[in-house]
Amino acid sequence: MDTLLDRLLDDEYHERLFLYQVLMIFGEDIPKKEISKQLDSSDTKIDKLCDTLNRDLISLGLTSKLKFRAKETVYGSDFSQLDYQELRRIYFENSLASNMLMQVGFLQTLTIQEFAKVKYISKSKAYMISKNLNELLTTWSIQLKSAGFSGAEKDIRSFCFQVTFYFYSSHIDTLPSLIQKNDEQINQFINSLQIMYNTTFSYNQLAQLRVFIEIQWFRLLKKEIIHLQESIDVDEHFVANFKKIKQVEDDFPDEILQVEAGYLYLYLLLNNFISDAQFVSKETETYQLFSAKIIEKFPMFFEVAAPQTLDKLRILCFRWDHLSLSLASFMSLEQFDFFKQSFPKIHEAVYDFVLEADKSKPEGLLDYEKSHLYYDFLFCILSDSAIQSLEREVHVFIDFSGGKDYNQFISMNIQSFDYLDIAIDRKMTPSTDIYISDFYSSKVRCQQIVWKNPPLASDWKEFANLVIQVRGDRSNED
Repeated sequence: MDTLLDRLLDDEYHERLFLYQVLMIFGEDIPKKEISKQLDSSDTKIDKLCDTLNRDLISLGLTSKLKFRAKETVYGSDFSQLDYQELRRIYFENSLASNMLMQVGFLQTLTIQEFAKVKYISKSKAYMISKNLNELLTTWSIQLKSAGFSGAEKDIRSFCFQVTFYFYSSHIDTLPSLIQKNDEQINQFINSLQIMYNTTFSYNQLAQLRVFIEIQWFRLLKKEIIHLQESIDVDEHFVANFKKIKQVEDDFPDEILQVEAGYLYLYLLLNNFISDAQFVSKETETYQLFSAKIIEKFPMFFEVAAPQTLDKLRILCFRWDHLSLSLASFMSLEQFDFFKQSFPKIHEAVYDFVLEADKSKPEGLLDYEKSHLYYDFLFCILSDSAIQSLEREVHVFIDFSGGKDYNQFISMNIQSFDYLDIAIDRKMTPSTDIYISDFYSSKVRCQQIVWKNPPLASDWKEFANLVIQVRGDRSNED
């Protein structure tokens, strides 16, 4: 429940926020001993922490309150996501480290030395804070220098987006005024997009889009330009509307605005904000790598997957090769236990693909990129019930009158169909999918195949088709 971005908070605020999370999740009276265990703190410190958090909640006018209804227990009364997000934003704005991150790195209004003077701290303490921040920023392959961020523009924007969306998505109007300089024009542009593409953005999409464009134009005003691998053909009306965001005093060459419009267009298209029938995503190196890894685990993958799933996968790969900007809030690659247990083979296939993708890049993938790559592909695959059905083996029971040796002969031949993922049952069970024999039984309730003679090539083809049909029927039931 604690994320990497929470580590941007000063320790005191980080601990209070984590305590709020624990109380909100439990939703009942929780022994202080359990809280001490969760926060790895002493009982005395937990008492102080509870008192401090309660005073924060009261002074901020939030509805959440701590109550002590039973001895040595704590209860979070009226705890909510709304209050949690407000508390998180305020703690972010009050943290010394976050202040340095915003004023020195993001807004570039102060140098580290100027920040030390303004905050009345020593230069050595200021540089210690920047050192700790830089240890965290290596996740995004960027660094905080004396007067701003250093690194690839795509990585800086990705980090800025994640931080801004994580701490301000529910309170976008409270963003620093410097970031909202072109706010009115951006809102008009977003409205024009919905008209142009005959769509209505969801609340989450509107929040994402506004933050994305606010950061894009803020970086533009700082003369920081994005670089795309190849030029993108964008509808002239899209470009014309995009250029209207520019204010009179803004001075940008048309070619830069054309590139930035293409960057935004790709973001909208590849993240399913808009659709464009003229856009065709090519099969990229990432798609070829994914194809090779997935058929190692699921040889029938491309026969079973729905055409729209394959289209989504192609677009997903195109996005990773041409717009390697991760927008989701940070998720750890270690948090996949549920998927590992529920869909072990799909998990393994996607995880192996991520490891290979990491190796295939000369500079490797950043930690957050590996996490988002894993979840992007996993959720895309799991959205197709036919692919989910590949997880469970097709169970076959063999029952010929020729006896044990003949049954064994058929079994050995069936097991040579490795790609069909078949399990041979020792007896009929409710899980048996196909019954194979040399006579038809009215008592059998699953699919039956009757072979009066040793099977020919046409019989084996019939068997393989039936296995595929069983998988299809199973996915329809799901």
